Amino acid sequence: MHIELPDWALLGAVTTAVGLGVAKLLLSARSKAAAPDTLYYYFNANFTGRVEGPMLLLEDVGAPYTCSSAVNEPKEANPACFAPPFLKDGETFMSQSTAICFHLGIKHGVAGAPEKAGLMMRALGNAEDFWGEAYRPTKGGKDKEAGAAYATGERFTKWLVVLQGPLTSGGDYLFGSAPTSVDYHLLATLRAAQEMYPKAFGANLTDPQLSKLSQWMERMVARPKIAAFLKSDRCLPVLYPGVQGIA
Repeated sequence: MHIELPDWALLGAVTTAVGLGVAKLLLSARSKAAAPDTLYYYFNANFTGRVEGPMLLLEDVGAPYTCSSAVNEPKEANPACFAPPFLKDGETFMSQSTAICFHLGIKHGVAGAPEKAGLMMRALGNAEDFWGEAYRPTKGGKDKEAGAAYATGERFTKWLVVLQGPLTSGGDYLFGSAPTSVDYHLLATLRAAQEMYPKAFGANLTDPQLSKLSQWMERMVARPKIAAFLKSDRCLPVLYPGVQGIA
């Protein structure tokens, strides 16, 4: 049976349908926005590794998140995910700590100025290169002498000078007056270096040429939410015992 509706009734029906559709979309978006991010890493091994950068970011912005050791889930969901840490944001799975930090920076409003994106990516890459270069000589703790030689060599200091580079512009943080995703990743990187080579790292940061980096690190760990996290049971060592305290 066909029923003719007057124009006003038809308009009302369409408006109601559209309104319900928009309401459903808004509720769906709100539900997705409220869902906490999930960080995947081997927390049962009692260290955080490269997931600490994303974790510091989420802690500092006050965003809820959960942790999972089911690292096969992201691999099965997205073949581009190779090794932890991983992030699950809604239906999106990501790997690579630098990419995760960059993604979370955009999501939580700490991405920094768009025109500085290239400079920030360079700083993220530098931090990642330094982390890998500082760790590899130890061969997972099997060659501590090689690790000590690296940490007491010129290249270790040179990297710290490079990582300090963005601070020469005079800002309190790497790219301005507030932290960006790069600050959190670099803090995690330096904490890893500090765990591996506490004496060498400490000696470098007392050098006047690295005063800006030293002051920046003090500023970062003093941020209330980061300070609270670092004192909490949720904050695990960055690295495992075999590569701690080498030099």
